[in-house]
Amino acid sequence: MDYTYEPLEPNSIRLLRLQPGEWNAPICCELYHASLEQPDPYEALSYCWGSADNRPVIRLNTCPHLVTKNLEAALRHLRSKKEPRTLWVDALCINQQSSEDKKVQVQIMDEIYRRSRNVISWLGEASHDSDEAMRTMGVLGRWMKDNESEIFDGPNEDEEHLTMNQFFEAKGFPMSSQNWSAVLSLLERPYWTRVWIIQELAVKGFLFRSTGDIVCGTSSISRIEFDVACSAILLTVQGNSARGTGSGFEVDEPIRSFLSRGWPPGLAMIQTISSCNGPVKPTLTWLIEVSRRFEASNCRDKIFALLGLVCEQDRLLEPDYEQPVSVVLMNVVEFLIRSWGNLHILLGNRFEVNPDGPSWAPDLGSRLRGDTTLRIFNKTFKADNGQKPTVKIDKSLGTLSCKGVLLGATRRVIGPYVQGQKPVDGTDFLSGGH
Repeated sequence: MDYTYEPLEPNSIRLLRLQPGEWNAPICCELYHASLEQPDPYEALSYCWGSADNRPVIRLNTCPHLVTKNLEAALRHLRSKKEPRTLWVDALCINQQSSEDKKVQVQIMDEIYRRSRNVISWLGEASHDSDEAMRTMGVLGRWMKDNESEIFDGPNEDEEHLTMNQFFEAKGFPMSSQNWSAVLSLLERPYWTRVWIIQELAVKGFLFRSTGDIVCGTSSISRIEFDVACSAILLTVQGNSARGTGSGFEVDEPIRSFLSRGWPPGLAMIQTISSCNGPVKPTLTWLIEVSRRFEASNCRDKIFALLGLVCEQDRLLEPDYEQPVSVVLMNVVEFLIRSWGNLHILLGNRFEVNPDGPSWAPDLGSRLRGDTTLRIFNKTFKADNGQKPTVKIDKSLGTLSCKGVLLGATRRVIGPYVQGQKPVDGTDFLSGGH
């Protein structure tokens, strides 16, 4: 018989007691209810669900329960031989068949991770080079911590001609002898592509203020060491890139690997987490834009996964898993326009047709529009002089009407610009009005 979830009391959560066992023994767990205000000490698991194919069975309160292979592997690696381990795991501690339970738990998920004793980032099972990558990140992170003031103060006059990795070498870290290809593979793992990871890690701080453990197979390092190591890599990449890669410039590692394989999602994730830990909480509009490259199995979560990180004004938006994605996106636009009294959520053109809703709804595709991000962040333009828009939204038709100022008459209407396709007439871009 399958496990039956009992409804939670207000401000309560479910915790998972992972029972001890030998490596090959079946996974046995117990779910129980706890108050979020005074729970037993627990650790929150941050992981990628992975494929739903060929799911193994665990025992949940003695009942058989299907989980993904990646979750089963995480539980097996985290299980003690002698002592129970108390965890919070979203796939098990939230009733995934109940939209209401998901709605309530998603609204307090930032608190669930914040109140945990520790956040365990499970990157997945070991590969042929993951142990080496974890070792490199740990060594680099500890070295950066020990040399914090010298590194972050930057080079002195005698060192200004050095690239950043040459600067690190001069300070005593052997950059050239590290396996950067292995590190890049670690930063390309599916874990770093998941939008929920932003919140799960950001609520525990960043850099020297962060807490938690990064685990891959049987290897683990502290979250501080990992964050600091990523910051070192970012310094190296940005420092070398600033000096150019033209003729006569020898591209050193890790730049060579990064240029050949593209910007890894792990570094993009760390940059996003850093931006969420500033003195001012970000707006939902801004966070939607900078997080668009990250993924979610449920498209709605590309919005709802961000709500625990945004400013108080935007946290008034409630998750809704009952409505179709197109309606959810229209609701988001309506909420942000009414709440902020501006049209920033509409800012920016699109690379392609929005498959999830009307053309004016947020484009949750994977491509980041850097120019749009800068305009939102810097508030470059203010032609309306702060005047609040007059907007009418018809969700049944998928239309948005807004009052504006007449600037001219349309001479000719052309089709939408699609990235990668050349216009029929090179003047098409210039003939939309006068």
